[in-house]
Amino acid sequence: MAINFDPAALTDLTVKGGMGSDTFTVTDTLSGSSQRLTLSTGSGDDKGFVQASTGPLTVSSTGGADVVTIGNAGSLQGIKGTVLVQNPPSFTDLIIDGSADTAPVNATMAIVTISGVQQGRITSLTPPSAEIDYVAGDLNSREVKAGQGGGTVTNTMSLPGSLHTTTLDLGAGGYTVNVQGTAGALIINGGSGNDTVKVGSTASTLDTIQGAVTVNGQDGFDTLTINDQGSTTPHVYTQTASTFSRDGAATITFSGIESLQPNKGAVRAPCARLRGRGQVVPAAWGKGAANTSSTRRCGTWRGWTWKSCTRSSTWPSAAFDRSPSCRVRASTTCASSTPDSTRPSASRYAYRST
Repeated sequence: MAINFDPAALTDLTVKGGMGSDTFTVTDTLSGSSQRLTLSTGSGDDKGFVQASTGPLTVSSTGGADVVTIGNAGSLQGIKGTVLVQNPPSFTDLIIDGSADTAPVNATMAIVTISGVQQGRITSLTPPSAEIDYVAGDLNSREVKAGQGGGTVTNTMSLPGSLHTTTLDLGAGGYTVNVQGTAGALIINGGSGNDTVKVGSTASTLDTIQGAVTVNGQDGFDTLTINDQGSTTPHVYTQTASTFSRDGAATITFSGIESLQPNKGAVRAPCARLRGRGQVVPAAWGKGAANTSSTRRCGTWRGWTWKSCTRSSTWPSAAFDRSPSCRVRASTTCASSTPDSTRPSASRYAYRST
């Protein structure tokens, strides 16, 4: 049954679905910039297809695992009004499909905080498409399919939470993808173009990469650049044939990459020990105090705990003795009765981790 109305006579239009698993197709919205169409899909596991929007559109739900697809046959050209997707009681899988569009893009995928709520925002994915927004905590996954024209996509932040995944599928055109931050998992599929993926914040550190990043180069000549050269804190870096990791940041996994360019920051040095009284412990090892004849400086460095060591205190501590390559002597005390030849005297040794 069709329901007819005069769009010019409406300020807002709300359509509410029921409890079943329904399918909704939006071919267009009200035309005024202040005339909002709200589609509430109901409590079932629903599917929503947004093919075009002239005015603002909100796709909401009262429950259920919904799937919302934005785009018409792989084109976002018809999305001219802002679209907001939310699902307060449950989670929605959001698919944004511009895979058939041919115009070059300069898109941004961001997470912003509005009135205390984290809201996702995707802009300029296909000119002149409008902004696509979503409540970050209401999504189960987000898949963005870029077009064939290439360009630049900047991901300032991914969906939060270890169970929520963002997938970016690149088209045939050559893309530059800037991954500046992640809170949850991010997967980048390169497609057939020659793509460049750069991972690192605007300050060239991996501190903001807190969700796992996976880069699948697929076809074409693909370059992965990892930028941590702006980090001044010493770190441990680990690289294998398919992964790159740094302490304090999430792991970057890659395949089908023809050029890997890791740019490291300050590297934590291997084990070392200072001999002789009066030597200064470097500031990076702790507080940087003189290595006196009777006391080992208290402090912490990269998770290692150092205890004061006087002739009457217990040392070394179990917290310090973590790495086989950095073990101290087996002596458990610094009592005055312990011979100098076996006591790990603070006047003779200072240790750091690898």
